[in-house]
Amino acid sequence: MAKTLRCSFCGKSEHEVDRLVANSHGKSFICNECILACLRIVFEGTKGVRYQELVSNIQRLQHEDELNVINKDLFRLEAERENLLHDMASL
Repeated sequence: MAKTLRCSFCGKSEHEVDRLVANSHGKSFICNECILACLRIVFEGTKGVRYQELVSNIQRLQHEDELNVINKDLFRLEAERENLLHDMASL
């Protein structure tokens, strides 16, 4: 009988989760639930240091063209963050 695969993070079996992803050696696994938890941690933190860096850069810019580029990037990053959080919530 084949050994039951388990998530290396939470310990849930392959039968308790929707999907297990193996590392390149096939010895460690992470389940879809732990992946979502990791993504939440990463993307909820994007308003921290990176966001503050962008805000500081915007305040230092002298030329309107540069400011427009940064504002577009900031808007895009925030939209991507919101989309990912929405997608994660619907899973």
